[in-house]
Amino acid sequence: FSTQAPLMGRLADDMKDLAGFENVEAIEIVARAKDGSVIDASGEMDDFILHSLSKGSYPIVHGVFGGKTGLRDKKMPGSLESGEKSLGVVDACQGRFSQGELKEWLEQDSLVLFTASKFYQAPPFCGAVIIPPRIAQKLREAPVPEPKAMFGLYGLGGFLTDKELPDCIEHWKPLLRKDGTSNLGLALRWEAGLAGMEALD
Repeated sequence: FSTQAPLMGRLADDMKDLAGFENVEAIEIVARAKDGSVIDASGEMDDFILHSLSKGSYPIVHGVFGGKTGLRDKKMPGSLESGEKSLGVVDACQGRFSQGELKEWLEQDSLVLFTASKFYQAPPFCGAVIIPPRIAQKLREAPVPEPKAMFGLYGLGGFLTDKELPDCIEHWKPLLRKDGTSNLGLALRWEAGLAGMEALD
């Protein structure tokens, strides 16, 4: 997707996985058939969840709500048992959604990805994650995940510092603390993004 990471700089040419995430397997569900007709991915998402659970895996399902061509699936993935069995992620980065739709996603315990980079015309990679209340509470009560390598410079630490974390994962902060480093680029992007949002309010 990119040859650079915010706090890591240029990625090594042979880097394929983030540290601590080597065992994550990605499966692509296509949006269109070879003839160009639209495929509703909702059914395939459901099948993927059932198959993953039958293998004893933990499925993370990422659905895109309104891509550049306006495609929308009939439903967006929720999290089963408030994230105990699966995690649903709604990619709403195009900004083409209503407050009612956002409320619906949070009520089904979906993480919601959002950016001011598209509709609100901020610079690229002006991103945020909206965490639903039940998932936030579970994160607050859960121990710091393993392996600890995932928090290093070649894992999450290449993208985040302790300063960007919400209160519900405050206990992760010591592993991402960079006293002499701030994610200045992200802060400036959001200054631009907020200006665009406020201008349209």
